[in-house]
Parts: sequence; structure tokens; C-alpha cells
Amino acid sequence: MISLTWSRAWWLAVGPRLDRRVSPQASPKDGWYSQPHRFVRLTGVVSLRLISRRRALACTSLNLFFPGIMAQTPSPRVGVFSLVGDSIELVVASAAKFQQESFKSLPAVDGELVGASLKAAERTIQQTLPGSEVRLYRSSTRISLDQQHAIAVAANQREVPEWISREIREDALNKLILITRHFGRAEMRTGTSSFIGVGTARGIGFYLDGSVRMHDEASGVYSNGVLAPYVQLRLQLLDAGTLEVLKTYDVNEGHALAAKEAKVANDPWNYIDAKTKSRWLQSLVDRGVSRGVQALLQP
Repeated sequence: MISLTWSRAWWLAVGPRLDRRVSPQASPKDGWYSQPHRFVRLTGVVSLRLISRRRALACTSLNLFFPGIMAQTPSPRVGVFSLVGDSIELVVASAAKFQQESFKSLPAVDGELVGASLKAAERTIQQTLPGSEVRLYRSSTRISLDQQHAIAVAANQREVPEWISREIREDALNKLILITRHFGRAEMRTGTSSFIGVGTARGIGFYLDGSVRMHDEASGVYSNGVLAPYVQLRLQLLDAGTLEVLKTYDVNEGHALAAKEAKVANDPWNYIDAKTKSRWLQSLVDRGVSRGVQALLQP
């Protein structure tokens, strides 16, 4: 039976590596033999093969007495697939009508909503799973909200589009997070932490209701109508090997805005300009995806 003391086992396992610190400039003629990332002292008839055997025995001993001390767990490889695109929905609600229509895109948000979702997911994964490898993917073609909903439903049956399956195989992913547009109740948070809204909000966009009387406390302006940027997303965590959906998280973010200037008090769509609209949507996407990914990855 091989019996090694802790100090002896430790020296045999890592001692020769410490020699590099002692004599980093040593040359072969001084009795030192160099290899990449390793310096080993040659003395007498002790051979490199014998040293290698001793090191192996020492590592075995360390692993027996201190399980896991020499083990290395491979870093998980997580793929994030964002299908959200950049189209903007407009929900118009009032006492007389309720309708929803889609814009192709606002110039201020071209490419930025997908980017915001991917950046938020990558940041949260790295914070939640330190050392993990994150791969980011986006669709090269526009996928409608109905198509995204169908993809999310199919994922529950362990079915994903072929291009996603191909990326899983080629990049050897362990887990994947699928981000799609979703729909839910129109709940827009006000500054008093209450909610307003009627009907259903779909995807990413703005909720507009001209029948609501609003007051901006900072400016003191009263306005006829509310404009609310909102985000409705579904996040699914899948096992890349089996395609089983492990967890699902629905994002429902919305914030009601009032006019800050009297000249636009009766025109809710112009309460904020295009750049501010873009910033609001990106902020809500970032916040919602960050919360969702964190919830998905919690044990």
C-alpha cells in the first residue's frame, strides 16, 4: 500500500512547478530541464519518467484523501437564441375601441432590441454561472409574433427549428435559452406603483389610451391620455441534449408615462421622442431578460 503524508504528496504533485519561481532563468547546463509551463530539476539517476510516476501517484493520493481537490469540472456552454426581432406593436385602447397594429420598426430601434436581449442574457449568465461559456444567436430573417409563439409551444414538445438544432450540434451546447415574444394582460405600472390598462398586450411596443387622465408630479402638467412602453416575452431554458424544457419565465414589463409639457398634453404618442422611445424599450427588455435569466438559472 502506498502511504504518503500530506506534505510529501503536495510536494510531489506541485513542488517541481514551484522550481520555476525559484530559478526562472536556469538553463539546461545548470542542471535544469525546461518544458512548456514546467521546470523539473534533474539530479543523479532520477529520470523524468520516474518523476512523472511520482506525480501521478501523488495526485492519486490527494484525490483519495481529499475528493474533488484535483477534479476539474468542464465549464457549461450555454446558447442564447433571441428571436424577438425589432418590430414595434401599438396597442390603442379607449372607451370606444381597442385595437392593436404592428409597425415594421422605428428607425431608432433597428437592431437594438435583439441586441439588448442578448447582452442582458449574457451578462446575467456570467454573473450567475461564473466561468460559463456563452454563445449568442439571432435569426437572420424576421419571425412574426405568431411564428414565435408557435416555436415556443413546439419547444414544450421537444421540437425546435432546424437552424437551432444545427447550432446545438456544431457548438456542442449544454443548455440553451430561447427568447420569444409573448402576450399577456396589459398592466402598465404608474409612478404610484398601481397599474392601469385593459385588454391584452403582445410582444414589444407601446400601449396608448386617450381616455385616461394623467398628472406628471415633476412638471405639474395634466394630460389627457397615457403612453406606456411595454415588453411581453417568454424565456425557456432547455437541456441541449434532450430538448426538454426545464423552466419557463414570462416577462411582463410596462410603465405608464404622462406628458411633461403642456403643448403635447392632448397627444400621448408625442409625449416622448423617438430616441426616448427606443431607450425605454431597451431598458425594459434589459430588465425583463435579466430577471428572467436569473430565475431560469436558480437551482
